[in-house]
Amino acid sequence: MGDPKFPRRQYSTPSHPWKKDRIDEENILIKKYGLKNKKELWKVRSLVSNFRQQARSLQARLRTGDQQAEKEKAQLLGRLLRTGFLPDGASLNDILGLKVEALLARRLQSQVYLKGLAYTPKHARQLIVHGHAAIKGHKVTIPGYYVRREEEDLITYKQYSPLDNELHPARRKALTEGEIVTFIEPYKPDTDIRGRGRRRGGGSARVGQRPPPGRGGPGRGGPPGARGGPPGARGGPPGARSGPPGARGGSGQSAPSRDAPAQKPADGNKETVGKPTTPAEPATKEAPKPKVEEKKPVKTEAPKPKVDKKESATTESPKAEDKKKEEST
Repeated sequence: MGDPKFPRRQYSTPSHPWKKDRIDEENILIKKYGLKNKKELWKVRSLVSNFRQQARSLQARLRTGDQQAEKEKAQLLGRLLRTGFLPDGASLNDILGLKVEALLARRLQSQVYLKGLAYTPKHARQLIVHGHAAIKGHKVTIPGYYVRREEEDLITYKQYSPLDNELHPARRKALTEGEIVTFIEPYKPDTDIRGRGRRRGGGSARVGQRPPPGRGGPGRGGPPGARGGPPGARGGPPGARSGPPGARGGSGQSAPSRDAPAQKPADGNKETVGKPTTPAEPATKEAPKPKVEEKKPVKTEAPKPKVDKKESATTESPKAEDKKKEEST
């Protein structure tokens, strides 16, 4: 027969990979029906789109009176009725309104869960893959197998499976008649994006969190929205870092508050009501003049002539010669 190589892909991927609405919808279906990945969901969507495309083409051909279209219509409706995708008495218009969840509910994984053989859809998938589920006594290990209507009541545990024993502790009790089985609650994405700004730089802070100290905030930089800080901060009004007049921080006196009552002037003038008193400006101290070191003149002595020791020994001074003459006389 030859090498079959690689099979062709039987599904189509989304046109845009980063649409939030589509991603949220896919996550809900994957968690609800216990799918392995999005590839399984895309296969079902491609199958639904193929059914709709066939229905649209058949409707156009039936308007022209094509007899072959009548046969194809009967075959398509019969296939969808046997698998349980559509109810009895459906037409081509019902195929156009077919949804993805109608096909997902007919998978063997969903049917095993609905029959009460598993606790969750994920548990049903594990039982099928491990070979504990059977249809008509035959083992089926494909979770995506579409169960026909005639096979719904024939889904059981495998004959030689440990779970076939009713006393097995991991076996779930069969559902009573009339009991409704519901799927897992749909996935709710987190839409609250508050408080996800950057903490450093100019990013937004978390809700209810104070801004970091800096310009325009409490601490270094003064009151909110202004430069200069409260008493004791760097660059604040008089009263911060007490010291001599002119030093950093002011003259050492505490700064008057704005809510304090107006003080009476010493010269008997009228009181200034409602106007805050401004502190006296600190006296400016003249900067000390830099000291200039005076350079002392360097004395330069003339070099002494070099005298040989031999010549100094032979040549005597005139005073020594006079002494010798006196002694001789």
